[in-house]
Amino acid sequence: MCKIIGPQFTAYLPVVMPPLLRAAQIKPEVALVDSDDQVEEDEGWEFVPLSDQQKFGVKTAGLEDKNTACQMLVCYARELKEGFAEYTEQVVKIMVPLLKFYFHDLIRSAAAESLPFLLESVKHKGDDYVRDMWNYICPELFKSLQTEMEPDILAVVMESVASCVEVLGVGFIDSLQMEELVEAMKNHLKKNYDKEEERKNARKDEDYDEEVEEGIEEELDQDDYLLGKIADIIHNLFGVYGEDFVQVFDKLTEYFVAMLAPERPGLEHQWAICVFDDLIDFAPNSAPKYQQHFLQPMMHYLSDVNPGVRQAAAYGVGALATKFPGSNSTYLEFCKNCIPNLVNVINDPDSREIENMSATENCISAISKYSNTSSDKITWTKQPL
Repeated sequence: MCKIIGPQFTAYLPVVMPPLLRAAQIKPEVALVDSDDQVEEDEGWEFVPLSDQQKFGVKTAGLEDKNTACQMLVCYARELKEGFAEYTEQVVKIMVPLLKFYFHDLIRSAAAESLPFLLESVKHKGDDYVRDMWNYICPELFKSLQTEMEPDILAVVMESVASCVEVLGVGFIDSLQMEELVEAMKNHLKKNYDKEEERKNARKDEDYDEEVEEGIEEELDQDDYLLGKIADIIHNLFGVYGEDFVQVFDKLTEYFVAMLAPERPGLEHQWAICVFDDLIDFAPNSAPKYQQHFLQPMMHYLSDVNPGVRQAAAYGVGALATKFPGSNSTYLEFCKNCIPNLVNVINDPDSREIENMSATENCISAISKYSNTSSDKITWTKQPL
């Protein structure tokens, strides 16, 4: 109903919130029992073995009510914004501890998802109020970013971090918090690099077969999804801080440079180029400092088999043409040399297929941006744009 009637739903909050808050605060009954104790799971308990002698149990009654309440709180904060401000202090004190609620994945997910909406709900109360709320949220959110083990929930935590950065804007994340955030991202990037080395070795192992490859592909999909979320965090950090983020970005650069290497997976190429695209877009004065890392890969990957990689590379060429216009541009010659590859993508017989459209459109856009910022005339040899 909140989604349907929108802000008018605030009139019902005094009625619906008290039972909802009580449900969100339900504390599960837990037990530590000997492994040979006969307690049936169908009696409402679920058990996880801790050792040969003991197992840990949680009584599931009430957990779904708690989960439903948390999901509804997310919905109210998202839809009502300022209209939910009266309840944000109570809700944030419920949600932040739930980032460590390991009895139910969806409750942790809801807790993480709620945080940027709660911050947005109180922005009208002034910077000091927002800062106090953020300083309460930040330690546990960043700890969750470092410790969450479930990939699906970690992705939600990363989304939450990226959204919080965007909602907060400049002046709220202090230097120590930024250092902690960068360290967490660095650890994930290092872990990703190490896992790819493990996958390479697994493919060389004598026990390698189709089943092993299926597991590798599944893990690769998960890691790619998480890399995309890290790229989103960096995108928002560049978007908010611009040139001021460059010094912090230096601490992560080596990982994205490594991801551009030809032997790395194609999706790593995509996210690494996207990060350098953001550098060009939001911190163009610093682009020359990094050009030895991204220029040649950007040109090379315009011809990549993966359309996402082609799209990211083409966007970067267009960004360079836009941010460095004119006949005296540092990157005029580079952009000009990219034109044949861009044209080849556009003229490919499959360029209008659904999966290729975004890459094709970015190539068209890149050529258009180059033409608008230089005196060169482009000659088409095949089908016209």
